[in-house]
Amino acid sequence: MIGGRCRRVVWADPLVQRWTLAWLWLLWALLCCLLSMSAVDGGLALAVRDLPGPVVEWFGRVTVAGLGQWYLWPSGLGAVVLAVASMVTGDAARARACRRLAWALAFVFVAVALSGLITDLIKVMVGRGRPKLLAAGGFYGFAPFTFRGAPYQSFPSGHATTVAALAAAVGFLLPRLCAPLVLFAVIIAASRVIVEAHYLGDVIGGGAIGWFVTWAVREGFARHRVLFGHGPDGRVVPVPGHGVRGRRPRRGAGAAPLLLLLLLLLLLPVFLAACAGDALTRREAANSLVLQAGMQSVRFDAGRFVLVGGLKGAGSGQPVLVVYLEGDGLAFVSRTQLSRDPTPRHPVGLELAAADPSPAVLYLGRPCQYVTPSEERDCGPQYWSSHRFAPEVIDAVNRAIDQALGLVGAGRVVLIGYSGGGAVAALATARRSDVAAWATVAAPLDHAAWTRWHEVSPLAGSLNPIDEAPRLAGLPQVHFVGAEDDVVPAGIVRGFLEREGPDPGNRLVVVPGVDHYCCWAGRWPDLRRLIPSGALPLDPDSIRGVAPGPRQGVTPWNPGPF
Repeated sequence: MIGGRCRRVVWADPLVQRWTLAWLWLLWALLCCLLSMSAVDGGLALAVRDLPGPVVEWFGRVTVAGLGQWYLWPSGLGAVVLAVASMVTGDAARARACRRLAWALAFVFVAVALSGLITDLIKVMVGRGRPKLLAAGGFYGFAPFTFRGAPYQSFPSGHATTVAALAAAVGFLLPRLCAPLVLFAVIIAASRVIVEAHYLGDVIGGGAIGWFVTWAVREGFARHRVLFGHGPDGRVVPVPGHGVRGRRPRRGAGAAPLLLLLLLLLLLPVFLAACAGDALTRREAANSLVLQAGMQSVRFDAGRFVLVGGLKGAGSGQPVLVVYLEGDGLAFVSRTQLSRDPTPRHPVGLELAAADPSPAVLYLGRPCQYVTPSEERDCGPQYWSSHRFAPEVIDAVNRAIDQALGLVGAGRVVLIGYSGGGAVAALATARRSDVAAWATVAAPLDHAAWTRWHEVSPLAGSLNPIDEAPRLAGLPQVHFVGAEDDVVPAGIVRGFLEREGPDPGNRLVVVPGVDHYCCWAGRWPDLRRLIPSGALPLDPDSIRGVAPGPRQGVTPWNPGPF
């Protein structure tokens, strides 16, 4: 009897009720995460790759609105400025309004910052691989407490945590804005799935953490009657006051302009982030992978362009430098609409470089990829469309390679290019005398035939690798093509090899289960051994899972239609 009566008394406490319901809600969100991980995430991550380019481009531009820096700096600095203003102003009503708005901004700052810190801690503890690891090598799982960087920090989503905390914080202060705030949070959270930065379960978890932490912070504020208090029924309600909610301030108090300042401080970053696009996020993701691979970020002044990449083995004196050239990147967002920034969303070339165990490796982005606004120089959309293989592009690549050879102390180079980077590798090789071997991965080695096949405009300002085929004959070379690749079919490479002429050193490797984008990095440690370079032993017998044929799946030159 006494125990039951005590339980009823405890449950009657509104504080106990609120915390119990909040924890139950958080548990329900966790169950949704687990369900998503087990039944939804993998299939959805692969399905979003088929979304139209303009849709992905739009979500890619708005997704950076979920970065915490956009809100932490304005809210933190705004709180300090308004707190100082409340102390120096001579008007009592204005001082009260400044203090209240300072506390409002401080509330937003604490909610976003604290939820972000908790999310970052959970990311390291859980170690979930991001969707790009699933697409690249089939990894779908967890590596807890491995400290392997951003690729293994998918759960929970930091962007989803930030926007959920922001929406909850502002919604608690201004309840009438709840609907648009929730819509904003949902759009940003969905963008993380669409740009393949997170799984659905990650954004559910991030959103739940953001809301729960903000709710808990509000409880703390209410306990001290700062901005919030408890109503007659025990519920948490905004405390009436000046400038945010409650009774009307005295005439001349100036609270309305301060309320407008609060809204501008919180909403202006959204527009700035949308204008900035997702290029910053793409650069940060690539830099994280460069560092994780043991490379250092490098920038080469290559004449007309600045080329950005990563270098491993500087000063090592290794005799051979293995160079990876990135693909065309985000050249188009649709069949006819050019991108504003060619920095790749899925840098397959970088993933291949990261998987290469050679002691000296250089990864090079193409002109205008990864550069900052001050480094753009002559960057124009022609350099990721009609002039992507122009003479000045090839000259810049060779200049950067020469500088990297000096940094390493190497005398020979192996060139490996992915997609359009393979075409650049062919053209660069034809102009060098220090190439030990070269290789391509899904490369349009005859862009005239490639554009005819896709029925798109010819690359009028570009050199064509097939014109250099006679000069490249005799050099050790391997060309990899995905059996499921409908972007660069194997016939394009066969036509190039036919122009070179029969040569036992020319090899075409058709890899089953791989398309133009998916799964190259996961197969690369084995495929890489087919490229003779002096940096790694040539071991054709180590190849597993390659299309059956002579020499363990190494398909010799075999001209045929495509």
